[in-house]
Amino acid sequence: MDQSQKDVSQPVKLAPDVDPVSEVVNPVMSAATTFNLSLLSSFAAYQKEWFGFLNRRWHENLDVSTRLASCRKLPEVQQVYLEYWKRTAAQYGVEFQHLGELAQAKPQSAPEPAAPGAKSSRAVTTPDRYRPAA
Repeated sequence: MDQSQKDVSQPVKLAPDVDPVSEVVNPVMSAATTFNLSLLSSFAAYQKEWFGFLNRRWHENLDVSTRLASCRKLPEVQQVYLEYWKRTAAQYGVEFQHLGELAQAKPQSAPEPAAPGAKSSRAVTTPDRYRPAA
């Protein structure tokens, strides 16, 4: 058999000095892989929360136009805008606080990645419907 036709069915024998290196490298690589998975899981949870919030806010932003269209007088328009901005400021404040807590969590204690199609970790609330003052 010439050099270009080697038998690939036989296992490759490593040099004796490679085995001690792999004993050191394998645990380090395993720890690095575990840490990276944990870090990516934390990042995924952060992104999921942020985009979930943006989705909830999008629906609220669309709903305000319906509420404004139902207004008949200027004081009603002012009341709708006032309620909208108060609610918006409060929701952003709560969300930024929650995102700060997620960002400060240690990667080792990161939640497991959610299964595809899983619900958000936060309760989803529907926006309050506008009710004109009596």
